[in-house]
Amino acid sequence: MLPPGNAVSTLGVLVEVVVKILRLSKRQRTVTLQAFLLCIAFAARVDAHGARVPLAFWGAFPRQTLSCQRTIAEVLSYCSQRALWLRHVCQSSLLAGGSCNLAATDSAVQAARNHALDEIDAFCNDQQTGLLNFLGVIEVQADITNACRRADNYFMPLIYAPSATATETQRRCIAAVSDATIEIHRVGWRLMRAAFDRIAARNLTPQTKNQLIDSARQRIGTTTSRAINRISAACSADDFLATYQQPVRQFFAKITDQVVCATGAAYVQSAIQCDPTATPTFALTATPTSTPTPNTPSANLD
Repeated sequence: MLPPGNAVSTLGVLVEVVVKILRLSKRQRTVTLQAFLLCIAFAARVDAHGARVPLAFWGAFPRQTLSCQRTIAEVLSYCSQRALWLRHVCQSSLLAGGSCNLAATDSAVQAARNHALDEIDAFCNDQQTGLLNFLGVIEVQADITNACRRADNYFMPLIYAPSATATETQRRCIAAVSDATIEIHRVGWRLMRAAFDRIAARNLTPQTKNQLIDSARQRIGTTTSRAINRISAACSADDFLATYQQPVRQFFAKITDQVVCATGAAYVQSAIQCDPTATPTFALTATPTSTPTPNTPSANLD
């Protein structure tokens, strides 16, 4: 569903959708543009999806609709994790005194978003997305664009905000926190997708559905606790507090909340529904350089 956001974010989404439409043939462009305008008109009267489907009644979708649902979650997970990894590589290099080509990084992040939109075009249609409680393919693509941008704009600015004035000890803290966030984000998405994909595919009781979601949350909590323990080897509690002005568990509660919250953009149900946290106001410390970005490995997207 289209989350609240400022006019600049909304305009960016509309521009990307329009560019997508212009790629189509003349006949496809006419039909798609009509559907797009219908979505805008309807969204002006109600909140995108309307009420989310209670988890008790969500799931057991037909085979083709299930394939579309899995694609939505897969590409949203991919584009957010890919952006997170690319920013991590860039900022880690700068933190260590190296360089980063911001333009190349931005281009790679945009390419991940475009890939996600193309996958929705290939594996979903308006009938399937309607059964999933979206207004249509175009709304799914707008939601994915917004969610990917939130992931891109939230995590790394939060992690690297202290970089400009960091001591050597604090730089070690920042590096450890960045590594931990990558892991929590990856594992969190994998666990939430596994739970929701099982619910989407089967006719389960409400109790079983809630147990699957609760189990996923607990396992994310376990992953976070292990990551925090590893951070302590490079960054003491006092050093963390001096770096981020908050205790380590309070900091990572925000990280895990954002990971879980993001899944609500892929699965339109009532168990996960939360307003996206405002983007942090601190700026990234990167300074554009003319140095090409070295080839970087893709994020491990399991």
